[in-house]
Amino acid sequence: MKSKIFLSVFITFIMVSSILGYMIGNGDSSVKYQGYKFTQIDNGWVANINKEQIMISENPRNFEEIDMQDLEFSYLNSMGKIYLALNPEDNLDQGLQLFSLNILSKLKVPIVRACIDDSEECSELPLKSCADANSNTFVLIIKRGVKLSSYDNNCLTIQGNSEEVLKYLDKLTLNLLI
Repeated sequence: MKSKIFLSVFITFIMVSSILGYMIGNGDSSVKYQGYKFTQIDNGWVANINKEQIMISENPRNFEEIDMQDLEFSYLNSMGKIYLALNPEDNLDQGLQLFSLNILSKLKVPIVRACIDDSEECSELPLKSCADANSNTFVLIIKRGVKLSSYDNNCLTIQGNSEEVLKYLDKLTLNLLI
C-alpha cells in the first residue's frame, strides 16, 4: 500500500515538475521593453510599434547596458543627406539588413552608402568621416573595433565585433522608433 502511495505521489510530482519546467522554460519567449511586447521568433524578436511590425536580432533586455545617444526619427528626416559609412571588409552587412528594413527604408532623405577607408571595393563610393558631418549632413559610421558608440556634431559612430554592432543597431532602431 505504501509503495502505491509513494508511486502515485512520485508520478504526480514528475508531471507537475514537467509542466512547471515547460512553463518556466518558455516564459522567456516574450518580454516587455518600454511598454512594448517583444516576442521571440526563430530569427530574433518582433514587436508592433506604431502600427508596424519591426524585428530586431537581440533580446531587448540586453539593451539596458548600452549607452547610446537618443536620436529622433524626425531629426534624421530633417537632414539633407545621410551617409552610411562602412568598411566593406568588415562584413557587417548582415547586421545592417534589419536596420535598413526598420529604419533606412522609412527615411525620406537620401541615404548614401560611403566608405571609411580607401580600398578597391570603395573606388566608386565617397569616403566619409565625422569631419564631413554638418547641420545638413548626418554621418553614420559602422565598423569593427573596440566596443563603442559615440555621437558628435551629427556623426554617430558604432563599432565593435559583429555581435556588438548588431546590438547597437537594434538599440538605435528602438531609440528611433519608440
